[in-house]
Amino acid sequence: TGRHEEDVEEVIAWAADAGQDNFLIDIGANVGLISCLCGSKFKQVFCYEPNPLAFKVLEVNTRIALTDASRLHLFNCAIGDGNTELELIIPKQNWGGAYIAQGNGYDQRTLLKKDGYTEFDADNYLKEIVTVKKAEDALGSIFKKLSNAGQNQGVIKIDAEGYEPTILKALARILPDSFKVVLIFENHLSQSSSTVLDLFKSRCRIFEIKSKKVRGATIVRLIKSLFGAKRRVMLEDPQGTMRKGNYALFV
Repeated sequence: TGRHEEDVEEVIAWAADAGQDNFLIDIGANVGLISCLCGSKFKQVFCYEPNPLAFKVLEVNTRIALTDASRLHLFNCAIGDGNTELELIIPKQNWGGAYIAQGNGYDQRTLLKKDGYTEFDADNYLKEIVTVKKAEDALGSIFKKLSNAGQNQGVIKIDAEGYEPTILKALARILPDSFKVVLIFENHLSQSSSTVLDLFKSRCRIFEIKSKKVRGATIVRLIKSLFGAKRRVMLEDPQGTMRKGNYALFV
């Protein structure tokens, strides 16, 4: 019930309705916060979640929300540069913020800040050893199967707590030229948009996902809503600079 990241959900739903509905690949699926709410719009749903604790909940949630089990594919692993096992650090107050420190694209200050901390205290975290799969092996095999089935238009959502740069670089290497994909990812770095665009050469455009809420005090918002005022989600040109937020890359 309810919503999670409404702006991200709406962009995913819009992409599916526009024909990008062959597949949803949810990298960093957590307990199904995106796949359960958007997955019914897609022919195939692939979820990657390394946290073994969250994965148990993901299995239950997706089976309830996506009743056609034949289109659901769950993988209890992370996506990285190689096949290995690494330590996952799980904030007790935010399972969605679990991260792998080794090879992470964010520094420790950024990772701490995301969870509202200023310094590392081991008592705030759980730790689990998790499986990491090389992107070429994990995603490459899926792309091959999708291509053979003629399913080459879809959405890839990445929320990997600092592993986004690694995954984007891998996708730039292995995404087939015949695929048309909307890549949605979280960014906590201040960087030039060309850093991402250059990975895919001339194949893509990038937009920041922004929303405009119905403003005013609670009763004012209610009255405005009754008269038809709605929250709007927009895709805006980042004008060369990527700030903290969610982004959509059209490849």
